[in-house]
This record gives sequence, structure tokens and C-alpha cells, in this order.
Amino acid sequence: MTVAGNPLSRSKECRPYNAYVNEGDIPQHVVDGLNESWKSVDAKTEVAPQHLGSDFPDGPSQPEIREINNNEAILDLNADGFDPCSSPNASPCCSIFEPDRSSPESLAEPKPYATKVGEAKKALLGQYFLVEGEQLLQLFHFCPTCGSRLTKAELTTAGTGPVVRFLCPLCSLHTPYVSRWEGQKRAVEHSREKMFKGNVAACVSLITTGVRFVELKRFAEQFRMALFSDTYYWKIFEMAKAAIDKVYSRHEEHVMDVVLSNYKEDITGPYNCCSHEALTGPRPETLPLESDAYQNLRKRDLARASPYGGTSICETKNALDRLYCRKEIFYPVSTYHLYAKLATMHLNTLRLAEMAGEKNVVRTVEVQRKYNRRKSTINFKNPVAHKWRDDILDEAFSSRLLFLNSGANDEDVRISEDTQEMMDAEEIYSAEL
Repeated sequence: MTVAGNPLSRSKECRPYNAYVNEGDIPQHVVDGLNESWKSVDAKTEVAPQHLGSDFPDGPSQPEIREINNNEAILDLNADGFDPCSSPNASPCCSIFEPDRSSPESLAEPKPYATKVGEAKKALLGQYFLVEGEQLLQLFHFCPTCGSRLTKAELTTAGTGPVVRFLCPLCSLHTPYVSRWEGQKRAVEHSREKMFKGNVAACVSLITTGVRFVELKRFAEQFRMALFSDTYYWKIFEMAKAAIDKVYSRHEEHVMDVVLSNYKEDITGPYNCCSHEALTGPRPETLPLESDAYQNLRKRDLARASPYGGTSICETKNALDRLYCRKEIFYPVSTYHLYAKLATMHLNTLRLAEMAGEKNVVRTVEVQRKYNRRKSTINFKNPVAHKWRDDILDEAFSSRLLFLNSGANDEDVRISEDTQEMMDAEEIYSAEL
């Protein structure tokens, strides 16, 4: 009965180590299930809630036999020491209640119509799901720890995470008076951590994918989805800026190692560095037209810039710049380098995957352009995993742990002037929508 969610109470008239269940607390589906199974043992007997709630003290006495008008004997479920499996009239199907005593290792065979429930997939355990508040509270009719019936449960939100506060009559005797269930884990394992992992991951994902907070906020209001505040997002933005710089430095070193070790131009041969010291004077911004480097660069990029062969690398880079740094939002100049790093890591990931042969053509579509007689060919390739986004999130969690270990509090975090200007720019942009 504890599994069913009903508290056990002590019997006054029986021995103190026996317990019984109140008849009104026994779920009806439990009684119906026992009646259906008991028909194979004795079709004349019907299990009632008072039978389940009665106390069965241990004793050598045999179950009471009551005669009925058709001279058939039935078992009294209220008798002391009643054991349905020890009855001589019990059918073999009694094993569904208790395995064969001669072989304790034997298990009851599941019924063919029983629903088979498998184990949860590991990939789903780390995902986040949209749960309606009313549906969530249906899981809190009983205490998730002891199974006691709950009289009251309160649903609140902490950003995108649900929080349920409930009062358990049993757990409150040896734990805090009000119990608390949180829908997300804490961001890091620290005694003073208050942020939830899902909220931090959502903020960092907005930054690394180019989605603006004002757009997500407008979507959340229409969808009636719980969301964190503007101040919370910009505090995470401050924490993510340092993480982006660290990940970009490691990404740049990796790209240089790959280029120097695998890709050597024929014009340079086995040499990939100069013998002279670093140049201190000004260098020309453009390459001479007659130089071999300029001719080689133009020939290599010209094939990609053809209107019949795809989009040039420069146009791809410009498109990514517009993805991470919106043209319609007037951000301060000091923040452009941050979005340029995100666009650079995005482009380098695509280029390295294509050089390694990881991007294969999935399908090809021919499109008739407006001012061209010939059709342009568009190749759709399989997507590439951007590991640098996960690295930024991991670095943000590491920075958060170092912040808490230093003894600082969330109230000590101050938003910089550059970030404040970004907040004002997005606020102006959202007001014009």
C-alpha cells in the first residue's frame, strides 16, 4: 500500500508491530485488479476494501470456512493466518502472487497482454522537454519519497525550470517542513550555487547560435513559455564573453596546426616559415598583381566565385557575419570582434570538414536565376557538428565554478558598459517591431 501512495497507520486492537491501511485510502484500481486475478482461485469470493485494510496477525490458526446454501465452501479473507497459496483448492495460477516455494529463483510469467516497458534511452536523459504545468502537478498527488498522499502542492518557476513545493505529512517530521522538487539540476556542484543548468545552457546557446534574446522573448510570450529575465541573460552574457575568447584561442591554434601539417602549397614547397625575424614596419594591404601569390589566390577562389559553381568563400563569411551580428541592430563597435570570432569558428569548422571529406552532397537542385540564361546548381550537404559551441558551454560552467570558489556572490556581478550598450540597442530594436 505504501507503493500505492497511502500512509500506514497503527492498529489499536492488534499487536503493535502490525499495521493496517484505511479503507478509504485504498485505490479502486488495486481492488479491481485483485478481483480479476482472484477469479481463477475462487469465483464465488469477491475482494472488498475492508479485506485489504484488515489486519492479518501471524498465527497457526486455519482460515475460517463458511458454508453457503449450495454447500460449497469459500475462504474467509478475514481469518487469521490466511494464505491463499497454501489452500488445497488453490489453482496453479496462484503463482502470480507468490513464486513456487520449491524453487525460489522461479519468476512469475508475465501475461501476454501486459504492456512491456523498456528502459529510458541515455540520449533522452540529457534533453529538455516542454511540460504543461497542469500535467506536471498530476505527478504530485503522492510524495515522491515516501508515497504519502499530499494535500497541497505549489508550482513556481525559476527561469525555464519548474519548481514544485509540497508538504508531506511524514517527510516533514524529519526533514524541512516544506519539501522542494526542482525540474533542472544546478549549474555546477557547489553549496552556494543557485543557478539552474538549463537556464545557463539556454543563454549560452542563444549567443553561440546567433539567436537574439528579444526574438526568443517574443516567442515565449506568444507560446506562454516560462523564460528567464533580461538581467539574467546579460549576466550570463558577461560570463560567456571570457569563455568565447578562450575557446577561440584554442580553435585558432588547432586551425594553424592543421594547415601547417597537412596543407602545403606547391609554390612554397617544403618550406612553411621564413628565416628572417618578424617584420616591424608597415606591410602592403594588397598583393601585387604580378606576384605568384596573387595569381594563385585568384585562381583558387575564382572557381568558388562562379555563379554556376556555388557561393564564394567571402560571401559565405559575410553571411555568417550577418547571422551573428545583425545588420538591423546597431551594436557598439567594441562588440563586433566578439561576433567576428563566432563567425570565424563557424566558417573554419565548415571548411575543415569539407577538406577532410566529411561534407557529402545529399541532394542537388537546379535553380533558374532571374538574369542568367543558364541554371545554377545548388548542392545540399550533410550538416557538421560544431563542437566549439559545446566547448564554450563547458568553459562557461568552469568559469562559474571558479567564481563560486572565490567566495563571490551573484550580486557582485556588474554589467560592463559595452554590454549595457548592447542591451539598449536590442531594446530599441524590440520597440520598433
